[in-house]
Amino acid sequence: MPVHPQAAFEGVLWADVLSLYLQLVIGEFMERVLRQEGVRQNNRLYNPLVVMWLMVYQRLHGNASMERAVANVVHGLPAEFWPRPCKRRRENQVSSHDGSYSTARQELPVRVVERIADRVLEGLLAQTGGATPMFGRRAWFVDGTSLRAPHRPKLKQEFPPTSNQHGESHWPVVKMLVAHDLETGLAMRPVWGAMSGAQAVSEQALFEKLLRERMPAGGVLVGDINFGVFSVAYAADQRQHPVVLRMQEHRARALLGGPLVDGIDREVEWRPSRADRKSHPDLPADAGVRGRLLVTLVRPDNGAGAFLLVLFTTLPAAEASREDLLQLYGKRWNIELDLRTLKGTLKLEQLTCTSPEIGACQAL
Repeated sequence: MPVHPQAAFEGVLWADVLSLYLQLVIGEFMERVLRQEGVRQNNRLYNPLVVMWLMVYQRLHGNASMERAVANVVHGLPAEFWPRPCKRRRENQVSSHDGSYSTARQELPVRVVERIADRVLEGLLAQTGGATPMFGRRAWFVDGTSLRAPHRPKLKQEFPPTSNQHGESHWPVVKMLVAHDLETGLAMRPVWGAMSGAQAVSEQALFEKLLRERMPAGGVLVGDINFGVFSVAYAADQRQHPVVLRMQEHRARALLGGPLVDGIDREVEWRPSRADRKSHPDLPADAGVRGRLLVTLVRPDNGAGAFLLVLFTTLPAAEASREDLLQLYGKRWNIELDLRTLKGTLKLEQLTCTSPEIGACQAL
């Protein structure tokens, strides 16, 4: 029977993904992680290597069911997945039922999944380079999004549904923040929190968490208008991360002390406003960020009206020209398009977890 060209193409891509997984995860690294995290590597069919791969399969096939993952993957996996094959594997007595996989998935510690995700990112970045040519260092675009989760008591308690004048919505909602390498599009592990309720977190608070827990040293951080606030610039500056942030016009006018005019590239010192100090009472009395304010008249290609683009950066003129910064900020549109495509293709808007722990694994 002839193979459909699209199916053949997808088969090649899937083989490439499997090859990368085997290269980056299997072997000494996985053994060390399991030992350090206190996970016993029993001779079981659904060991952590297999469970992680099946979760990858489900995500890359648009939230495929566990039954489909078991039926399409386990029988064809290479021997490297079982360093010490169990009896069921040796005798090829693999059931098509997904009960054992479901149990093993729930038993897999989130910390193991996190360390594997970090390992994959580090390995891919090492293979692809990724340093921004104009700066000789990596640049990360930080962007926020929201995901729906199934209507389950634990999920509803941790991520309360949003509400409006018509009442409470049905779905728990997770607010998530992700940093993408602007050259390769690769994303590091996200940070997340509740969008609504008493434990709701802002994108700015998630940004600070991302800085503390994820961000590699020295990377340039690029943020859209939601991140063009003092707390973001100050938090990044304190950790020696240069920023390129789009600002709202009223904030830029207050910082500049005058009108915004096309062509401005001026050194400024950003001090916290009264509102900034109210929302961040722990800011020191002398808190401030030195940088540059750039104003450019932009005429979109789609025929929309011209507007003033205002950027704040802590990169000095000797390291980053005006043209360099505008080119760097423009790259963030590639990430926006990638995210739109990924959400639709992989059905990322809706998690399929039944507990916060599995939700964390799916989000990674």
